[in-house]
Amino acid sequence: MKDDHSLLGWLISRQVPGEVPLICGVAPDHDEAKRLAFSLNHHGSMPLFHLRRGAPPPDLERVDIPASAWDDALGSQDPDVDLVVMGCPHLSEQDINRWGRLSQGCRMPEVETWFFTSRLCADKCPATASVLRSRGKLFVDMCPMTMIDELRSRSVACDSYGLVECLRRNGVQARYAPNHELRDRLALDRPGR
Repeated sequence: MKDDHSLLGWLISRQVPGEVPLICGVAPDHDEAKRLAFSLNHHGSMPLFHLRRGAPPPDLERVDIPASAWDDALGSQDPDVDLVVMGCPHLSEQDINRWGRLSQGCRMPEVETWFFTSRLCADKCPATASVLRSRGKLFVDMCPMTMIDELRSRSVACDSYGLVECLRRNGVQARYAPNHELRDRLALDRPGR
């Protein structure tokens, strides 16, 4: 789970709220760093953090996240959802290409999926954005929180733990869906599998 940066950000925000953490031993790419930052600061109390690939300096206080915290964050979630929301923060051009290629040629997902991105990113990759449109709904230059009234009547799984917390605070039944679950949901019944 160490590579689940959205969940890592949320767990850090719970362990050291209001601090400026030095996060060591992880090397997220640009998109994963964006998800980490959003989950760290989903409620506005941790707008700054530092990343370090190696071990922490010996003179700093160390706070480890116990394995049980990871399990607790994922273990008590209702598996039944009728909507998957991806793209908070917005899907990047690389995200659109990755998810579009992954789901191309697959049977339609059993659960409705909403993808959120910017118009700029959608316009830069029209072929894979078209695949995502065929797999669900692609919203451009919008935030899922602008659709809160519609979301309140749904059971939602999100690719962002920060979004899950925002939705729950607004009365939506929401849970986190790790990347491996999203891959399974979007790549169902690929021919030859």
